[in-house]
Amino acid sequence: MLLGVLGIFLSTVGFYSLHREVSQNYNVLLFNPFLIGLVITFIKKNAVWFNRLFYFILFCFSVYLLFIFNKAHLFLMLPLLILEILILLKLKARLKQL
Repeated sequence: MLLGVLGIFLSTVGFYSLHREVSQNYNVLLFNPFLIGLVITFIKKNAVWFNRLFYFILFCFSVYLLFIFNKAHLFLMLPLLILEILILLKLKARLKQL
């Protein structure tokens, strides 16, 4: 949920900033605002929308990996990348149990 709120903040700042670095911030793909929708669909146990959002977030995550694959800050972001994947997979496994 917190990652989604951070994504909303990054998106909002990108719209109002005149700085090129902020307006083209691809970290929004990692801190995706759709993560909030994923948590909401998990709480409501809506498996159809959960799966749609889950695979869309994984697609955004893959695009993010393509962007930072040759960047210097890949190793800096690696713990967050692993954490997000683990959280997504844990939510997916828990929804299957319910």
